[in-house]
Amino acid sequence: MSTIGTLPISSLELILRIGCFGIFFGHGYIAAFKLEFSAWVKFMLAGGFTTKEANIVMPIIGYKDVSLALLTLLCPCELALVWMTAWAFSTALMRPFSGGLIWGFVERAGNFCCPLALLHVLATESLGAKAARRGGAVIGTAAYDALSLSGTDFEDRLRLVSGVVVATWLVVGLLKNRSLLDAAKPAKPAAYMPPHRRRPASPGPRKSPRRAKSPAPTRA
Repeated sequence: MSTIGTLPISSLELILRIGCFGIFFGHGYIAAFKLEFSAWVKFMLAGGFTTKEANIVMPIIGYKDVSLALLTLLCPCELALVWMTAWAFSTALMRPFSGGLIWGFVERAGNFCCPLALLHVLATESLGAKAARRGGAVIGTAAYDALSLSGTDFEDRLRLVSGVVVATWLVVGLLKNRSLLDAAKPAKPAAYMPPHRRRPASPGPRKSPRRAKSPAPTRA
């Protein structure tokens, strides 16, 4: 057994917590400061974002990943791990989806298997270990029970991960087809303007009348 502060945890859980922290903190830091924007923007374009939107959304994703990394290292939350697993799976799948090789997805299997393994470890820990991990201030709170998915086994959590993955790709589909949705919207009627505020149509350029050519003089 190892400890973080005064809480005893298994060595396996500690290793997985450090692994999840490294994966999400590293990727999150790069995204937050756009250190590889030119290389990563193609994935966001394939996901339906524009370049202008990617400049705004990528740092937000980065700070979110950094926050989840710190949370998992200090006090892992099962609901957060569900999202981390689904998000890492989807971002890995974006490699072949954006035109890359399938091996780009295969080599990133550890990115989503690490939080998935930690989710399994936390699903099988004893009630006493869960109570110790909560800390005295939040023992028995309904909010923590909801976030820790109390009363669910690993199969339930795996189904929840699958649902989040499907929802994520539905959003991608909507983003990629939003031009079709915009085209389907009815055109807005022109705003009414009172007659006294309407500008008269400007007359076109005046054309000078052509003069008839006088016949050439004939010689007698």
